[in-house]
Amino acid sequence: MAIMTSLHTLFTLSYSSHTFPPIFVLFHMLFHLSHLVAHLFGVISLERFCIVYGTSIYWTGWLIGMFVFRSERIPLDFTVVAFWLLVLERRNAWGLVVWEFVSQLEDIAHNQAVAFGNSIRLIAFRIWCIFGVGSAWALVYLPLAVRDGFVLASLLSPTNVIRLFFVSAVGGLGMICFWSFWTFQYRGVVWQREMRKGIAVWCSDGIARAADIM
Repeated sequence: MAIMTSLHTLFTLSYSSHTFPPIFVLFHMLFHLSHLVAHLFGVISLERFCIVYGTSIYWTGWLIGMFVFRSERIPLDFTVVAFWLLVLERRNAWGLVVWEFVSQLEDIAHNQAVAFGNSIRLIAFRIWCIFGVGSAWALVYLPLAVRDGFVLASLLSPTNVIRLFFVSAVGGLGMICFWSFWTFQYRGVVWQREMRKGIAVWCSDGIARAADIM
């Protein structure tokens, strides 16, 4: 449904003076296609990348496209609803994947560099989620906006730069909090088939519990 919605949006957008919106919608469609192919054919690394990185890239990009890139604002349509319907429907499975990834970054038992009680890898990942995604979208947007006739100096005004980092931080922190809400009780996972079948362990009311993952 999300893929068909993205295709409909691509065919109905105006390309005459706004280049960024169709580029963003195309990314949204490629996100769903990549995840679908990875899930169906068991490409675990690609599926994990889509879940851990792709969700943050899409959500922060959508917020920036709506509230920062006003010269080429992306359309407000069903694509963002389709994205969140998928995320909510898969919240437990995807949340476990994100939790496992973050837990591996938190592992400081093998002489990793540590700062503020966390591994450098985890801090770098959080910085990327909060500021890196927005900066990457800005690097995509700026040449497209200049190509469409907008003045670079105006696009890089202090107000726009501050707005960019603020919205990027809101999007990144929002996604971090979203996954943390669904996964804070997890304590471990043992895979029999990676990301397909295993046993998850979590703690509730001081009691350790376990359940099969199918």
